[in-house]
Amino acid sequence: MRERRQYLSLDYIRFLAAFAVMAYHYGHHSWHAPEGAFGIRAAIGAPVRFEALGPWTSLGFLGVEVFFLISGFVIALSAEGRSAFEFFRARAVRLLPAYWSFVLLCLFVTLAYVEGHNSEIIERFARSIVMFPQGPWLDGIYWTLIVEIIFYIFIFTLLLANTFNRIESAAFTWSIICFVLLSVALATRLVGATPPALISLAAFVDSYASRPLLISTGPFFALGVAVYGLVRRGATPWRLAFAAVAAAGGGIAVFFTSGSLGGVGVWALATGGTIWLIFFEAGRAVRPVAPGLARFARVIGLAAYPLYLVHNIIGAWVLGRLITFGWTPYPALIGAAAFSIGLSLAFAAFVEPGLQRNLRRGIDGAHTRVQTFLATVSRQR
Repeated sequence: MRERRQYLSLDYIRFLAAFAVMAYHYGHHSWHAPEGAFGIRAAIGAPVRFEALGPWTSLGFLGVEVFFLISGFVIALSAEGRSAFEFFRARAVRLLPAYWSFVLLCLFVTLAYVEGHNSEIIERFARSIVMFPQGPWLDGIYWTLIVEIIFYIFIFTLLLANTFNRIESAAFTWSIICFVLLSVALATRLVGATPPALISLAAFVDSYASRPLLISTGPFFALGVAVYGLVRRGATPWRLAFAAVAAAGGGIAVFFTSGSLGGVGVWALATGGTIWLIFFEAGRAVRPVAPGLARFARVIGLAAYPLYLVHNIIGAWVLGRLITFGWTPYPALIGAAAFSIGLSLAFAAFVEPGLQRNLRRGIDGAHTRVQTFLATVSRQR
């Protein structure tokens, strides 16, 4: 037996969020996405429609917003007490091995389902492998990784400047800016005829450009940081105001992406449930948990990231091949989902740990060499 890891339930929520996104892509986006040489429809190849699943899966993309909320909380929590280098190493080791592995696999799948377009495939691969902020990439879902990295840079900057203790005030300030911009854009959208500058602002907020700039995505991370402050430092009026402003900004952002109050309601329920679980676990005493159960929860949580990376193009290609082999659409969908989940679990349990160890050793070795070089230069002066 060993002590129970705090916030264990977040491992399950991560996986459920990734599953919700997969359900959205398979059950809704697979037959609503625009046609073209690239993308989920092209990866499937065979025409397929899951109309019965549409009403149940059309809002599954909101799992991304839940991911961002959890990142705001967990990344702030994990950065506490770390140096800038330690934070950089931890994030690189967590993010890059799975990402690079599945970008390479996605390249092979893209070569299999896209005929011609070799120069465009190479360009998309180059953009993907270096996480270039602007697409097109091999898989459109990579945009979320860009957004995550921008948030990491924010945390890294605070650590580098020895101002991590100001994370709440910095995130609160940013959440106010986002709330104002989103509110003005929403009012512009609802009112209709307005000055051209406001029309341009509304269009910007609703565009991809606002995502990596943490305008339409920032409130979710900020809400996670607000929860971090409430859990770690206690409730105060301004912290509650911080959480309220971030939540309001997030609600407006969801309205823009979902186009309905129903989408906002679903997001509010998912977000509220996640925050409740965080506070519930924070308020419980640490207690022993069976090692097998703890490892299972850990693997489930770690598998969420590979599942997110593998399902959209790679899993969709498997879905199309199963249909080509004679499977009917719904069994093929279940088969593709099982393939994506199984591959993700296997990667998280057996492959990723070794890749992470090697990358960690490489980063530590490079860091030691740089420190030695700088010390040598300093002595020569």
